[in-house]
Formats: sequence, C-alpha cells, structure tokens
Amino acid sequence: MPLDPGREWLAAGITGLQRQREWDAVATADGDGTPGDEVEFVALDDGTFVLESGGGADPAPFAAALGDSIATPYRAPNGKFG
Repeated sequence: MPLDPGREWLAAGITGLQRQREWDAVATADGDGTPGDEVEFVALDDGTFVLESGGGADPAPFAAALGDSIATPYRAPNGKFG
C-alpha cells in the first residue's frame, strides 16, 4: 500500500497550491492630502477613476506613481497620505 502523505501535509498547511497574491504593485507618491487619510479607487482604461472611499481625495498621484507597473483597469485598495 503506497504512503499517502496528503493528510499530514494539509494539517501543516502544505497544499502545493500557490497563495493568492495580495499586491500586484506597490508605489510611493507625493500628493495633497491630510496625513493618515486613505483613498481607495479603481483606475479605468480611459484614464478616469472611480472613488470607492476617500471623499474628495485625488487618486491621480497614486496612479501616476504606479505608472507602467500595472495595467488598467486595476483596484487600488489603500492609498495612504503620509
């Protein structure tokens, strides 16, 4: 009878499956905003943004910092003013 290590591996958290990535790109930018405030947005193919949170904050500096690192459309979950 062959040895089945599967159960023991699963108990240890070893599945052989790739973990889902948390971030595709990370960037730092300077922008006008109150330190500690955050802005969440979606950048669309046509260059516009859909604000998900952050009131009237301008996501453009964050999108510019990402530049060619990631293709649109993308979701930026937490741009934080420092």
